[in-house]
Amino acid sequence: MIKFKAVIHPFYQEIKITGMKNMNEETFETTYDCLDEWGGFEMFGYTFDYHFLYDAEPEFYIEAVDPHNDLAYEWKQSVKLIIEI
Repeated sequence: MIKFKAVIHPFYQEIKITGMKNMNEETFETTYDCLDEWGGFEMFGYTFDYHFLYDAEPEFYIEAVDPHNDLAYEWKQSVKLIIEI
């Protein structure tokens, strides 16, 4: 299982996604252009999509893209969301 943490920097419009699996850590960083952002990334050999909605109650979702991988039983991944101002 991969545990995700997403850190949002609204002033710089940056997203930093950190994944932890078996004590190994990988990081994906990007910027966003709008308050309803969709994107994708690869981590630990898997492909994921993310959705970030910056609203009154910010939301961040990560989903496994390939339903045939061993993460399929956890299609929507758990994400700890941190907004740093």
